[in-house]
Amino acid sequence: MTEDSAFKTFEKAAWEDKASRYDNTWGLVSTQAIPHITQFAKPEMSVLDVGCGPGHLCAALKRVGVSAVMGCDYSGNMVKIASGNYPEISFRQEDAGMLSFSSESFDFVTLNYVLLHVEDQEKALLEAARVLKKGGLLLYTTWLAPTESPGLALMFAPVKEFADLTVIPPAPDIFTFAHFEVAKTFLSHNGFTDISSKTLQTHWEVSGGEEFFQAVQAGTRIGGTIDLQKQTIKDKIKDSICSQIESFKQDSQYVIPTPSLLVSARKAL
Repeated sequence: MTEDSAFKTFEKAAWEDKASRYDNTWGLVSTQAIPHITQFAKPEMSVLDVGCGPGHLCAALKRVGVSAVMGCDYSGNMVKIASGNYPEISFRQEDAGMLSFSSESFDFVTLNYVLLHVEDQEKALLEAARVLKKGGLLLYTTWLAPTESPGLALMFAPVKEFADLTVIPPAPDIFTFAHFEVAKTFLSHNGFTDISSKTLQTHWEVSGGEEFFQAVQAGTRIGGTIDLQKQTIKDKIKDSICSQIESFKQDSQYVIPTPSLLVSARKAL
């Protein structure tokens, strides 16, 4: 067994530490994609959700009539949370880049906001393709890059300006597959057809800068970067976020657009 890289070690430790915080922070936004994903489901499908988190997508798939649903996650704590939330569904710990499932096992494989947390995004997609039956459906969601996302720009700009970015292991470009043309080229070269995309108008709703900053800290890489800064730097990042968030105020709430990309493709017969 090969030793995990610094990237994988950091990601796994961060998820184990922050799994319990996900539902009330990033999960409030990522679950907005679920109704768009379940529209692709059919009762006769067998579905694998890679990077299942607390299990909400798996449960939604069950609710719309899918009979065979399984979820997996790299974080043991996430698997425990998902199993506690939905004991009637099977969840197990798996590495997205090295799934233990047999080839051509599932009709539908989903990766909901997973690719930005894996070291090799292409490998994760190829593993999803491997366990997918011929004619099966692959679907992933991911955040659009900060240049296209007011929410991510609000987070990333002050971190980039003030923080020491070397405090966590370097990552590949987490937004590579947030560009549809990149996804389309890669998937078509690897035996997929009917490749399409949809921009989802996902968003944060928070009471103010303090709540939003705490939510940002619950993230693994951006939150981990902030966690490891000196207090003076944390304060600068927080002050910047709290100042800039004012432009998103709507009545008593702050509504911050953080759009997502949904990509679907069918494995060739």
